[in-house]
Amino acid sequence: MNRKSLETYTDLINRLNLALKNEVKVESAWLEGSLAKGTSHSRPDINLFFTIQDDSFERLWNQDRSWLLNCIPIRAIVINEKFVSLLSDNGITVDIEALPLSELPKYKTH
Repeated sequence: MNRKSLETYTDLINRLNLALKNEVKVESAWLEGSLAKGTSHSRPDINLFFTIQDDSFERLWNQDRSWLLNCIPIRAIVINEKFVSLLSDNGITVDIEALPLSELPKYKTH
């Protein structure tokens, strides 16, 4: 990945990180996939996972995800109850999945 691409990815991740930090009900967040492992190819996607306090999961994930999605310009988006997959305006694919905090132990054992 060249320097300009790295800056583009860093900017996108920083925007998502800021949105997550600004939401007090978000408990943790992490990246997975080749980008997180440092084994990425020239155009990797971003795989973002995070946990939300159980009492706010319905509101922040199932009812309204705009608090997170408004932080980046989006060219195309697919939304379902489990995940969001989007294509940013600069051509980066971002896959996002949220979990209620109580489900994190089950997720990490898979």
